[in-house]
Amino acid sequence: MKTKILSALFAVVIIFFLTACGSSDKPVINDNNTQSSSSSKQDEDKETEKSTDPEASEPTEKTEDEDNNEVNYSDKIYRVGEDIPAGGYAIHCTAAEYSSMQVVIFADEENYKNFNDAKKVTVGQYNEAVELNAWADFYIEPDESAFIGLREGNVILLDGGFCEFNTYDPASSDTLYTGVYVVGEDIGADKINVTCTSEYLQLVLFADSDKYLSYHKSGRFTGGEEDDAIEQNAEYTEYAYGSSDSIFAELKDGMIMMVKYGTGKYSADEGPVIN
Repeated sequence: MKTKILSALFAVVIIFFLTACGSSDKPVINDNNTQSSSSSKQDEDKETEKSTDPEASEPTEKTEDEDNNEVNYSDKIYRVGEDIPAGGYAIHCTAAEYSSMQVVIFADEENYKNFNDAKKVTVGQYNEAVELNAWADFYIEPDESAFIGLREGNVILLDGGFCEFNTYDPASSDTLYTGVYVVGEDIGADKINVTCTSEYLQLVLFADSDKYLSYHKSGRFTGGEEDDAIEQNAEYTEYAYGSSDSIFAELKDGMIMMVKYGTGKYSADEGPVIN
């Protein structure tokens, strides 16, 4: 009897997962401008071993098998305007194949095709194809969220996990998630103060999209190369550590603001008083 009950419960979990981003259907969209309360606790006792092959360009498709039921993790592509409406979203990871899932946004079909056609035999080649062709990319762990501002024609690649899309407007909220924000479109041009709500937060400002794309197209395989690319292309970058630390930033129309790591709360701030 216990075995039958466990099998039935597991079947319900499978149905839930297959309605999220890893399924063949359109993504689940929560139109509430709030982060979903879903968690990945169901998967804490079901771990997969990551491939140690250094030549693997992408995570190898894996399955989790229990009581003859399988959960499949694989790439999924969505097209904005066809599979999902344009707009701002907080994408919330509910489960990951390994420690995190990858989200890659391409500006249009041509950029996605160039990425898809690129040689990606090694990890380095795969990373280079993303850097040269994507608008933005990031990794999120289970129970974490990241911001994506989607425009008509964008192509989204989700790799190695399951997620939910929650409609989200940063201009009418005080939360900043990891992600890339176009000032004047995703968030208003203003002087802001950002208080760190995670272990640490890195905020980077680029003067315009050209400078941002110059950064993104740079070879950034190592931490040193990443730091060099930011130094050469960004107008400003700053770190905050813990809830007692904050960052002041002046946002202007056309700027690109990247929250590279962490989350924060922001509010309007006219800056220091100078007598």
